[in-house]
Amino acid sequence: MALLVKSNLQLRNALANLGDKVALVPTMGALHQGHISLIKLARSKVGEDGCVVVSDFVNPTQFNEEDDFSKYPRDIKSDFLVATTAGANILWTPGVKDIYPNSEIELIDAGYLGEVLEGKDRPGHFSGVVTVVSRLFELVMPKVAVFGQKDLQQVLVIKNFIRENKIPVNLAIAPTIREDSGVALSSRNNNLSENERDLARKIPIALAQGYDAAISGARIVDIREAVRDALTHPEIKIHYVELLNDQLETINNDHGWLLVAVSIGNTRLIDNSFIPLGIRN
Repeated sequence: MALLVKSNLQLRNALANLGDKVALVPTMGALHQGHISLIKLARSKVGEDGCVVVSDFVNPTQFNEEDDFSKYPRDIKSDFLVATTAGANILWTPGVKDIYPNSEIELIDAGYLGEVLEGKDRPGHFSGVVTVVSRLFELVMPKVAVFGQKDLQQVLVIKNFIRENKIPVNLAIAPTIREDSGVALSSRNNNLSENERDLARKIPIALAQGYDAAISGARIVDIREAVRDALTHPEIKIHYVELLNDQLETINNDHGWLLVAVSIGNTRLIDNSFIPLGIRN
């Protein structure tokens, strides 16, 4: 039977005697098809007799603007239906006091990986991410935690945090789920107008052109330029186009990640693509 769990005490009681058969899918709610893929991957990791916990917590320490935090969509009833239909055993909806019992929140430094790309434009964001993930790990004590590749920088930050602190949690990464148009699924897509949705289709096209340039032997500078050319439009603001390794540093004749971030109207969108072949400098 699926459970809606709110307090930490309810959570502990629900997870009692499960041992290492618990998988955690951290979310901020507004669940969509991308989250469903995470839940299904979590289920495959712990088996049918395991427990999949989906945390539904809008984390205040991840937001740079109070207005963005207050406007973030919240619909627990819908999230419970989506999560449990996908195979979750528990939708956990803690309050701020459950996650941060002290009035003073001591943020964990996300390090270099949290200071570049998204971290550069959103100072402190990844420290907020690491802090809440650390707390979720403490409360759930999962065997495995599942994240999506679309938020690649977040994945790399958390992977580094787990490694450096020797946290006994296995990280599972689910591939990006896309709309029929190729646009990566995101709750932010709901903020796009019809015209802006059409413009968003340029993002996967640009990544594909960058990939094609890479496997044809183009130099890094030319790969980035191909992506920028494909994204160029008066209504698209390009924040960055980078080709980096797993440490978010410039690659040196090796595989890497092509990462992009743009704003269309008031909506910031990110996406990425893995480049498997050796790249020329």
